[in-house]
Amino acid sequence: MQSGIRDSQPTAKNSICDLPVELLVVIFQELDIQTLFRCKVVCRLFRDIDDVGLQYKIELALAGMEDGPPSHLTPRDRIEMLRARQKAWSTLTWTSEETIAVEGHSWELFGGILAQADGPSSIVFRQLPSKFRGLESFEWRVDNLNFMFMDFAMDHSLDLLVAIEMEHCKIHLRSLTTGEPHPLAFNPVIQHDSLDVDQAWIFKMRNSGSFIGVLTSLDLGRLLVFYNWRTGERVLELNEPMPRCFAFLTDDLVMVASLEATPLHASLSIYDLNLAPTDAGICTFLLPQVRDQSSMLTTKISIGGDQSCLWVPHSSLKVPFFTSHKNKLLEITYSSNGEACRLFYVFFVPISTILKHVHAIQTGEADCNIIPWNEWGVRGARFLRLGYNPSSSWVRCAYGQEYVMGDQYLPSQGYKTVRLYDFNSLSLKRALSSVGHTDDRKKEIIADTTGVEVDTFEFPVFSSLPYQVRTVQLPARGSDGRHMLYAAMMLTEDALIAVSVSRKLSMKYISCSPATLSEPGQGLILSLFDQPIGTSLFT
Repeated sequence: MQSGIRDSQPTAKNSICDLPVELLVVIFQELDIQTLFRCKVVCRLFRDIDDVGLQYKIELALAGMEDGPPSHLTPRDRIEMLRARQKAWSTLTWTSEETIAVEGHSWELFGGILAQADGPSSIVFRQLPSKFRGLESFEWRVDNLNFMFMDFAMDHSLDLLVAIEMEHCKIHLRSLTTGEPHPLAFNPVIQHDSLDVDQAWIFKMRNSGSFIGVLTSLDLGRLLVFYNWRTGERVLELNEPMPRCFAFLTDDLVMVASLEATPLHASLSIYDLNLAPTDAGICTFLLPQVRDQSSMLTTKISIGGDQSCLWVPHSSLKVPFFTSHKNKLLEITYSSNGEACRLFYVFFVPISTILKHVHAIQTGEADCNIIPWNEWGVRGARFLRLGYNPSSSWVRCAYGQEYVMGDQYLPSQGYKTVRLYDFNSLSLKRALSSVGHTDDRKKEIIADTTGVEVDTFEFPVFSSLPYQVRTVQLPARGSDGRHMLYAAMMLTEDALIAVSVSRKLSMKYISCSPATLSEPGQGLILSLFDQPIGTSLFT
């Protein structure tokens, strides 16, 4: 009876494996990368599908990149360029040198463009070259803005230059390429708060998409204001709890760090600027509890990470690929006074960790908007104690999911080596599968949960976000044979940047806080790991 029933069942002759390979490729191209990886281990047929477009999609994910705009480059051209770039970064080979003089009172590094003030009302822009991504070095100027500016920000994809006027505290919206009023701004001049010129105050400014954030530090407190630069509207104003720093997570979401006495925590609050001002606050992430009130009073906090990780290159650049805006790493630096010196710590947090919790709250999957460290940081972040004093002036240490810091600092010799941290989980898996290969001998992989006990915090801080770290030796001498002294490190999409000062000024730079770009003799050393014809920029 059972045999007869089995024999009467129709035989399944059609399955997905019976589809033509060309159709399978089309289907796989529509999958997200995680699903594609799962499909690749289902069967030998799926694993062995050899398509350049699919392989390029996988290589982009492993590199933390996104595909660029259409051009004459084929998928095969792009994958070869991407693999060559990744190999260059993996081996960290130092290449040629070029001198750039650094002058002026203000500078910015955004999306591979180095901008420097040239006098009180002019700015010089230089696009850094990339052999692998087809970017040539070129320079342009915006002269005679007709006002003296204190600080500026920029976004090449929107042709946007934002500058704060020194005398009347106005925000000017100009074209990055011409210096003319920006055509998309309803009002090219926004009146910011009027401030007493006798007070000691400074600005910190960041922009993303349609929004600008301006943090004003005064003698008596701090004020953080966000504007929609297209409409000129003041969308959000924060002064309690006192904002210490901020960073954009997306074009609409912003993270604001504060120090709170009750409870003794540093907090990271998330705001949606599209919902401001009434329903802007979404949730608050708590960092580990501080030991006592005195520790809190001597604590400082800052959020680093290059905002151009959220930036999509302008189509005119025709780059084959660029760093994915989904792969942004926040570096939250925390410092406090120890018994003998100031102590520095850093929390490395991918924005995906934050956005996962934000999404859960917005969709109703989670109902608590105060999130303790143990619920988000232990598994979604990494806490490290820094063995050096990070620069307060040269602050572009993170780009994408990578972070650079100097190693083995000596006052009379500067940095001899640097350490490059990589928190890309996909590239980490690839590194684990290739341990022992020649190119990986300088890599160290950390995947265990660690507990760091420091005087600042009430309890040991546990964290487990995996990462790999590579070490590179810095060249002792420049191409002209003179000794090089490196005082700080920075990072951008195509460059590892070492800041150098003359031996005379190096001691001043180290002993004075903060050092400024206006000091004569300072300069940038930008080393682009572009093989075989890379360019390094030195002063």
